[in-house]
Amino acid sequence: MNHIDKKLAAFGLFFSIFMHAIAAHSDASSGANYEDIDAMRTQVKDILSKHYSSVIQDAQLDIKVSRLDPRLKLAKCSESKNIKVNGNQTKTANISVRVSCNGESPWSIFVPARIDVLQEVVTATRDIYKGTILKADDLSLTVRNTSNLGFGYAKSTTALIGNAITRNISSGGVIRLKHVSEPIAITRGDKITLEAGNGGLSVATSAIAMSDGKIGEQIRVKNAQSKRVIEAFVVAPGRAVANL
Repeated sequence: MNHIDKKLAAFGLFFSIFMHAIAAHSDASSGANYEDIDAMRTQVKDILSKHYSSVIQDAQLDIKVSRLDPRLKLAKCSESKNIKVNGNQTKTANISVRVSCNGESPWSIFVPARIDVLQEVVTATRDIYKGTILKADDLSLTVRNTSNLGFGYAKSTTALIGNAITRNISSGGVIRLKHVSEPIAITRGDKITLEAGNGGLSVATSAIAMSDGKIGEQIRVKNAQSKRVIEAFVVAPGRAVANL
């Protein structure tokens, strides 16, 4: 290689390095004019964590903010960005968050996110059949993702014990409040004790229940001796009271 060729080669190498430096500087300057997409996702996650931690108690939140297209170019906001949960702010599972800028170059974008709520709920320890009176060993507390459970699931076993199940529940199934009710204290056809009184005088006699009844409900009963049918209030299993 002669002297001129060496100079041309050196110049070419210098020019290549120079152009790469300009391109790198241009990219850096260009990036400074746009929002950091990953930083925006972190902001959205922080806002969601703060909001739902105050709305949902005694739960572990698992928040996932969807990745945004890295080619997305949003002008650097000259003001603080507005971040708002779109729609029902108590809803979990799949939601969207509106991030907007009202600065010199306004823009708006919806960021998808998913919130899983892990909570203890009451589940059945075995297959439970309709009409069963619940006992402590029928129930357990199990951690479940309640985001897709809807509403009305039981979170305490204490309130359920002694109540009757109103539908069949498979082992491991979540028990909802609508699945239980106070047990039937008197069943139609039962021989019961009827207490009837007026003022301070009360008389107890045998009667036949003409309908089912829970404690506090009014049912029709027939006096076993007089065959008279009257209304009486259920006060305990096998016992009703009537005011004459």
